[in-house]
Formats: sequence, structure tokens, C-alpha cells
Amino acid sequence: QAIDVATHPGYRSLQGGGPANDVAVLRLAEPVEGIAPVVLAGPQDAPTYAADRPATVLGWGVTRTDRRDPPLARGLRSGLLRVLSDRTCSRIYGDGGGYRSSVMLCARSRNAFRRPNTSPCIGDSGGPLLAEGGLQVGIVSFGISCGSLREPTVFAEVAGLRAFIDDPAPV
Repeated sequence: QAIDVATHPGYRSLQGGGPANDVAVLRLAEPVEGIAPVVLAGPQDAPTYAADRPATVLGWGVTRTDRRDPPLARGLRSGLLRVLSDRTCSRIYGDGGGYRSSVMLCARSRNAFRRPNTSPCIGDSGGPLLAEGGLQVGIVSFGISCGSLREPTVFAEVAGLRAFIDDPAPV
């Protein structure tokens, strides 16, 4: 059970020009035991999630977008993605503040034709993006159409947000 939440002081909402610094830290009532903690990426890990590298997204979100009442996943699902360059992401989402390479990265389905479409969707926000070896490099932030228009999903970049994440007393 979460007893406190600290949101990044530089968080900018979708209404405020698009999510930026889209990360929060939860304080739990009790420690979680019996589960190995995930390893978070730092600046030295950038090569593990460079352009064209594979990554895996996990989530519980919508599994089909072709229905009026789309179903949520019945279990934790994973999808293989390909990380895109900051240049490509900036071109798609705009570098006039829409895409900030210091705190964001983006990825889309590994298969260019999206078969299967493994992009995150509604309900997957906050889920992890893992590089090879299970290193958490991103957090699902936003996208346009769950990948159906071939656009990538944008992730909060863990390495760029480590100062806040590691703060022993985040505000």
C-alpha cells in the first residue's frame, strides 16, 4: 500500500504542453520482500538503449483498439519494441518542448508493419521499459494511437531522472 507520493517538481502535464519529467516516487507502508529490485539505468547505461536496440515493455493496458469497449489485459503482458533515435522522436513529437531528449526516449513495435503491434496503450502508463538484461530504462508516458499509426510511444527516461528518483526525501 502506498502511503505517500512525490511527483517530480518539473512535471508538466499533457494540458501543460505534453508530459515532461513524467515520474513519481511512491513510499510504501511496508517493504516488499521476496522480490529482487529492478536495476535502474544511469547515464553510463545509454548504449544499452541506443537507437535500434531492442527493449521490452510490460503492462496491464488495453489489448485491442478495434472495439467500442476495448478490453484490458487479464494478466501482465509484454511486448518487444525497438528504441528510436532522439532525432526521429523529435521529428515526430516536435522538439519545441514536445519531446525533450534529456528526460525522454521513444520506441515502437520491432516489426515495421506492427504485426504484432506491441506498442503500449491506455492503461499501460507507468509501466517499465526494459533493455536487455532487465535494466529499466524507461517508464511509459504517452503516445498517440497505441502504435496503430506507426508512431512511437514516449517514455520517461530513467537515467535522465535519476537525481529525483534517488533523492532520499523527494518533494
